[in-house]
Amino acid sequence: MNIDPTRAMMLIQDYNNDPRKYSDKDALLVSALSKQLGMPFERESKAGRKFLFDAVDTALLGMIPNSLRPKSRGEEVYGENFFEKLGGGAGSLLGLATSGTGAFIAGRGIVRSPALRNVAKNTKNRSIDTVRNQLNPFENIGNIRLTPDDVRFGL
Repeated sequence: MNIDPTRAMMLIQDYNNDPRKYSDKDALLVSALSKQLGMPFERESKAGRKFLFDAVDTALLGMIPNSLRPKSRGEEVYGENFFEKLGGGAGSLLGLATSGTGAFIAGRGIVRSPALRNVAKNTKNRSIDTVRNQLNPFENIGNIRLTPDDVRFGL
């Protein structure tokens, strides 16, 4: 595709003056042209949206598809800017803290549950062998003891 550099510069300047006139597909083309010509490209920043997305995605252990992550115009050509990277990283840390807190609260609830206390009370007064058999009821399966009568009859 051959395009006159003067027309390309005019297109880039027009985009920088009012980016709302252009679709996302057009913005991708303008960003590629600006990178080739070394001209500035006014990019929008979606740091706040990326922060929220990464916080929720990390808290839900990555269950939200990455195709729903917000992308700013020109990101495909220039990559994320500093504030978008910072927002995404901070969102991930917040999500990690949220999921860690949830896991801690759930674990504390399990440890303090009445069912676990009943098991502890019931096992306190029993011998270790009784407790071991309750924990593994299939322990003696396969242990066959032959009596002299079994041997005599060919078993």
